[in-house]
Amino acid sequence: MQIQCYHDIGALEPHAGTWDRLAGGVPFRSWPWLSTWWRHYGPLPCAAARRRRLHVLCVFDGAGAPVALAPLYSEEAATTGRVLHLLGSGQVCSEYLGVLAMPGREEAVAAVLADYLADRCHAPRSNAERWDLIQLEAVDVNDPVLRPLLENLRQRGVGVHHRSGPGCWRIDLPNSWDAMLASLSRNHRTRIRRVLRRGEARRCMLHVVERASDLPTAFEHLVELHQRRWQSRGEPGAFGSEPFLAFHRDVTPRLLSAGHLQLVWIEADGRPLAAEYLLAGSGAVYQYQGGMDADRLQWEPGHLAIAHIMQLAIRQGRRKFDFLRGNEPYKAQWRAEFHNNTEVRIVASRPGPRMRHQAWLATRTAKDWARRGLQLTGIRRAGAGHPQ
Repeated sequence: MQIQCYHDIGALEPHAGTWDRLAGGVPFRSWPWLSTWWRHYGPLPCAAARRRRLHVLCVFDGAGAPVALAPLYSEEAATTGRVLHLLGSGQVCSEYLGVLAMPGREEAVAAVLADYLADRCHAPRSNAERWDLIQLEAVDVNDPVLRPLLENLRQRGVGVHHRSGPGCWRIDLPNSWDAMLASLSRNHRTRIRRVLRRGEARRCMLHVVERASDLPTAFEHLVELHQRRWQSRGEPGAFGSEPFLAFHRDVTPRLLSAGHLQLVWIEADGRPLAAEYLLAGSGAVYQYQGGMDADRLQWEPGHLAIAHIMQLAIRQGRRKFDFLRGNEPYKAQWRAEFHNNTEVRIVASRPGPRMRHQAWLATRTAKDWARRGLQLTGIRRAGAGHPQ
């Protein structure tokens, strides 16, 4: 196997189809999601103290066919050195990121990537592929490339530190809505049935975006409902960030074209009551973002929306429903199970990166102790509870 490092997003366009096949149907790993993310979050202003550069590693087999991709970018500053991150990290809260590898080739890919990375961490400072730290976030703890990659790097003297990251809540969907209701507690089942009956009595209608021409209206409903709901609670709302809003305006048409978007809204009395921004792929639906009418919370629009999108997922033959990150109580009420994600720091085997890592560990330990102290005194951050 051979590895080529790409620093230009345009040079990767010919591999977009292969990229999506290697992504395994996970929308957060797809070419539309990650290439759009780079266009919005990759470049930094010329005056910024940090410098970012695309750093995608493409693994080719002996016949010259791509068998794996490590979708990375580098961020360099005087205080941190050159740090490699996964595309999609940060504000947009991508999940299940990692190295994209052809099924059955994970072990071989992990070995060749470990050789490459261990060699480049000792490259001259002027080498664009040299790195000081690799910081991986939102990686599934059971990712098939992660474990062998970390073990290979340890064997080559590279430092590896990992800890639990924000996990996700998932449901294995049954074959019918009746079976879904039967799996719930009596109280929650009664509540959902009551909410659905009230929705029918009020003639609530579910709209699903199927054509590009429907997308602008649905997206505006989502943003308006989300922002009004959060601003009514004194919070800025996710779409109050211009980069976040611009990214989603750009990526949603591309996701729809690729079959990865399900944007829905519920209308009542001629006005939108709730909206849900869902991602879809490989038999799973991911509840990414939502909004509801802050003036009609007595209608329980959050529970109504989730019931409708669960029913839709079951009708479509989906096998998993993923609430993504956040420990809000309503997820457990739907019998969702918690799955760990992990955060990994891979430290170059040189004195400078090791010293910076030790300083980071000391700071992190102090913050963890401070946070535990706040929890013991009953001070907790407010959750991002979705249904009401």
